[in-house]
Amino acid sequence: MDISKHIADTSTGVIRLVTLRLTQSEAERASQSRFMSEYVAGFLNRSIRPPCRYKQFSALSFAISAPWKEREFDAYVLHLNDRLKRFLFGTQRETDTFALVFAGNETEIAAFLTESDEDAIKRSAAFVRRTEATLQSPEEHPPDRTISPVPGKRPLLFRGVLECKHSVLLAYALTPSGGEQFYGDIDLSRYLSFLGPDAIDFEIRVFERASRLLRSAEKQAKPIILICPLSYQTLQNRAHRERFLGVVERHPQTVRDQMIISVIGAPGTPPSSLLQRFTAEFSVWFKYLDWQIPTADFMTRDFVGSHMHSITLDMHSRSSDREHDIEKFIRKIPELRNLNIRPAVTGIRNRSELDQCISGGVIYASGDAVTSALYEFTSAHTVLVADLPLNDVEHIAA
Repeated sequence: MDISKHIADTSTGVIRLVTLRLTQSEAERASQSRFMSEYVAGFLNRSIRPPCRYKQFSALSFAISAPWKEREFDAYVLHLNDRLKRFLFGTQRETDTFALVFAGNETEIAAFLTESDEDAIKRSAAFVRRTEATLQSPEEHPPDRTISPVPGKRPLLFRGVLECKHSVLLAYALTPSGGEQFYGDIDLSRYLSFLGPDAIDFEIRVFERASRLLRSAEKQAKPIILICPLSYQTLQNRAHRERFLGVVERHPQTVRDQMIISVIGAPGTPPSSLLQRFTAEFSVWFKYLDWQIPTADFMTRDFVGSHMHSITLDMHSRSSDREHDIEKFIRKIPELRNLNIRPAVTGIRNRSELDQCISGGVIYASGDAVTSALYEFTSAHTVLVADLPLNDVEHIAA
């Protein structure tokens, strides 16, 4: 990733031009992808939040600004660079695959764009070392500034999941509360990204909470399914996977059979080796596995033989062309059905989107159009679509 020296210090703050520099192997992979521009656009839309702003100029270039000090902004850009690399190419990249970050004057930028890979790597490494050395409090993962830390642990809320065919409120996803100053919950994908390497602690906490709920409310919970998140970064980390499964094996199978493990924050085209590892390691312990995708522009063939229970289109960060994206997902339902995979959509905002999902053959739907973020959950029960969305009072009364 090549980043020019900031254009200006204005009321907007630091502004940088950014372009992705690819090695030959990466460039070949990018040229074979019809959706590279949308992948990058989806990543930027999901990752860059106010007060940061961005504008995408092409598939591999954009401008980004923030009202921060330049040194502070550099830390954010380094973190964004690392996340974009993982998003596009995974962590198990080829040895000759790399992406670079650099900032400098016009002459330095021109040299960086035209020099050999060896010289560019050295220049980028020197820039990264200088930047990290100047940070007052260097962090391996600078925080997502759009999510504020709260004292203690965030309470867990419940998002109802509608089984569309029979209009049954069948499952609940456990989500983090926004805290005292924010009503409702937080987009789970953004929150796990915000936690970085600490996401594993939250995921274990959610799993153990779900297990306690299912065991302590057996009559109420018997027909219900609780959805527990597993971040893509945890799935990539062997030590974190082993730690999670070490906790899982201490809980009874009857409880695990009432859970869905859902992979959150995965790229649009996941490495086949990681999919195979996920199903091989987790299907031993869980009856239901789910994989969330950030865009409808995915290849169903990537999931052949995965034995996934469901594929969920995550619409939380989609700001435009939402119904068009849902329609593209719906067109792939016959292919998913042939793989015995159930289609699901989360982050549905309104009745129009919900009706589109129901009429289009989506099996599971969740979001503001189904329920608000609830403080309690109930047993599975039939609901009238006309009564949706449900809030706490209506939900408990049901």
